[in-house]
Amino acid sequence: MEIFTQNFHSYSIMKLHGEIDLYNVDELKNEFNSLMAKKIYNIGIDLSDVAYIDSSGLGAFLSVIKEIRNNDGKMLLFNLSESVRKILNLTRLTSFFDISESAEQIEHVFEGSV
Repeated sequence: MEIFTQNFHSYSIMKLHGEIDLYNVDELKNEFNSLMAKKIYNIGIDLSDVAYIDSSGLGAFLSVIKEIRNNDGKMLLFNLSESVRKILNLTRLTSFFDISESAEQIEHVFEGSV
């Protein structure tokens, strides 16, 4: 898995590439921890290039979203690959996460966030 993070004024965008699984989830957790340490609580995650996500990857998202929400932040998953969409549907997590079809809503979602 590769992670590319771009920081903006009130939010960050993470673009993930590859597979998110038990073997590399610590890398994702470290990136989340780095953002939290910088008090960045508004995060958009581009999942268009994620071929697979397992329960450990979903667990990483679930654990960080709790901290994000506790700090009045938001997480937006966008550009979901078909395989990620299927996993989120099967686990019924589509109603738990904010999901967008494209990056166009990012500024609107994070508008007014500091």
